[in-house]
Amino acid sequence: MEFYGIKYIQGKQSFITTVLPMKFIMDNYEVLIYGENTDNGADPVYGYQRAPKPMHYNKIAKELLKDINSQVTTNAIVLGINIDDLEKEFDEDVVKRNKSNELIKFTTREEKLNHKFRVIDGQHRIKGFEKAYGEYNEDGKLDYIAEYQVSVIIMLLEPNYRRPEVTAFTNINSKAKPLKMDLTKLAEYKYDLKEKPSEVNIYNYLIISVIKKINSGEACKYWENGIIFDVNSQNGVGIVGLKAFYDSIESICKNEIKNELSKIENSEFDQKKRVLDLKAEELAEVIGNCWNIVFEKWNIYTSNEIYDSGEILKTYYDDSYYIQKTMGVSAINTLISDCYKNGIGEFERIIKQSKLVSEDWKKSGKFAGLSSAGGAKIIQKYIKNEEI
Repeated sequence: MEFYGIKYIQGKQSFITTVLPMKFIMDNYEVLIYGENTDNGADPVYGYQRAPKPMHYNKIAKELLKDINSQVTTNAIVLGINIDDLEKEFDEDVVKRNKSNELIKFTTREEKLNHKFRVIDGQHRIKGFEKAYGEYNEDGKLDYIAEYQVSVIIMLLEPNYRRPEVTAFTNINSKAKPLKMDLTKLAEYKYDLKEKPSEVNIYNYLIISVIKKINSGEACKYWENGIIFDVNSQNGVGIVGLKAFYDSIESICKNEIKNELSKIENSEFDQKKRVLDLKAEELAEVIGNCWNIVFEKWNIYTSNEIYDSGEILKTYYDDSYYIQKTMGVSAINTLISDCYKNGIGEFERIIKQSKLVSEDWKKSGKFAGLSSAGGAKIIQKYIKNEEI
C-alpha cells in the first residue's frame, strides 16, 4: 500500500493531509473509548470518546447500500498516530519540498499495521462503511465500498504528549456538533496525570479533582457515587452528569485559585499538582459541608447499593427529587459560590430560613416543568424566599 501526503505544521502541531481507500482505514483504526482497552492494547487511561451509537452507524450503512453517493462529503476523517509509530509502519520518500510543506510518498511495510491510527473524528462514518462492507458484501458485490476514497487528516503526536489529540477532538465536536464534553475533560485530567506536562490545564485539573473528592463521599456522604463519571458504563451509577456539576462549581474554583496562579504558573507539574491538590481538598470540604447543611434542611436521600464490576457501590441520591439533578445542583452550588467570600455562615442562614420543604423538590412538585437552563435561577429565588 502506498499513498501520497502533504506534511505541514500549524503552530507546533504536525499534520499530514491525504486521500485513502476506506478499506485501508477499516483495517487499521481504533477508537479510544473512555474506560476501555482497545484491540490494539492501548492504555485505558487514554480513552476519551463515547462508544459509537449503533443507530447512527446502522443508518449510514443502510444509506450506503442504497446509494454510495449518500456519503459524499467534503469533511475529512481525522486520525492520530504517534510519530515513532508512523516511522515504524511506513517508509517515507520526500518527493518535493518547499518552505511550508513536503510532498511525501508513504509506503507501508505490511497491509495491516501493528500500530493503528486512532480516530479523532469520523468514527461513525468508518463504522457505517465497516458494517455495510462486512455484513452485506456477498460475492464481492460491494467491493466498491472498500475502494471508496476519503479525504484524511492525520495528526502526528509525540508519544509522551498526546493531549493535543483530545484538544482537537474537543475543538471539532464542541464547535460543530451538539456533543457533551464531559469525557474530554476527564481525559485531559488523566492525560495530565500520566504525561505530567508543565503546561497543565490548571482550572480543569482543579475542578475535576474537587469533583472526584466530592464523589468519594468523604466531605458529604450523600454525594457518594452521585456524579456520572463514565457515560459508557451500563451500571447506571450516578444522578447528575459530570459536566453539569463541573459547570456549577467552575466559578468558585477559578476564583479561589486566582491568587495562587502567579506562584505556580512557571513551576513544573509536581509543584503545581501539590498546590492544586491542597486547594481541591479545601474546596471539596467547603462544598461538602454546605451540602451537609442542605440535607439537614431537606432530608431527601435513599440509601442504596449497586453492584458494579465485582464491587458494591454505596449511593444515597433519590432520583425522584430534583435536589441532586442538574437544576438543583446548579442552584445550590451557585449559591455556595456567591456566599463563599462571606463564609459558610451566610449560606447556612439562607438554607435554614428557606420556606421550601422537601416535597417541593419532588419531580411532581413546585419545580415541575422548569427547564434546566432557567430553572436553576428560579429555584435559587425560592430558596432565598424571593419573589418569583
